[in-house]
Amino acid sequence: MFWFVYRQALQNPPADIDTTEQPKVEDIVPIVFKECKKEKIEYKIEALKCLGAILHAHHVDKFKELTDILFPILRKVRISGYYNFIFSGLL
Repeated sequence: MFWFVYRQALQNPPADIDTTEQPKVEDIVPIVFKECKKEKIEYKIEALKCLGAILHAHHVDKFKELTDILFPILRKVRISGYYNFIFSGLL
């Protein structure tokens, strides 16, 4: 699914991107960030893996933007996991 996210992001590029040449990292990163903001958590995780690989491979620093996406997810997982742990013995 990793490359599916990448391919899907490139299939529908914004109108201001020139599609006659090889896509530039500067064009790809915002598109993949947009994919990372989708609601379905499984899709979001795959999009984040893809984004991480792109940022790492091209030495792009988008730490703030990435944490803006990751921290709300981590809070939800932490809270739901914590409550599941507490209430699991009560059910």
